[in-house]
Amino acid sequence: MTILKTIARDDTAGPIAILKITGPLMDAPSVRPFSDDVERLGMDGIRDIVVDLSEIKWFGASMLGVLTSVLGRVRERDGDVVLVGVSQKIGSVLMATCLNNLFKSFDTVEDALGALSESSAHTRCPSRPGPRWNQNLPQYVL
Repeated sequence: MTILKTIARDDTAGPIAILKITGPLMDAPSVRPFSDDVERLGMDGIRDIVVDLSEIKWFGASMLGVLTSVLGRVRERDGDVVLVGVSQKIGSVLMATCLNNLFKSFDTVEDALGALSESSAHTRCPSRPGPRWNQNLPQYVL
């Protein structure tokens, strides 16, 4: 797998990562770099990610699992993962697994960026309150 990473700047949504993926995505070792890149983006404060699959015609169950895991982690930090250029075969897998209801899919990167900017300005959930310190316990209580 090869990942070409670009950061788009948006005044309302903040930085948005665009990950263009190429190469085979059939087993766990081949999809691991994607998961690692998303984790690093989160540490850098980037909430929203556009995954460009336009050069991918098919992927294995490992990539499906990593995509759902990544979506969960990104949404925990009030971000979103959107897909671009989903092939008919991959679209049918997303539909068969009902994951098409979780992932927004767009034809172009520009459409995805526009949707993320718009959702950031209008429909983002308010962030969760931070941890509170409980003086009676030697830990944070969420």
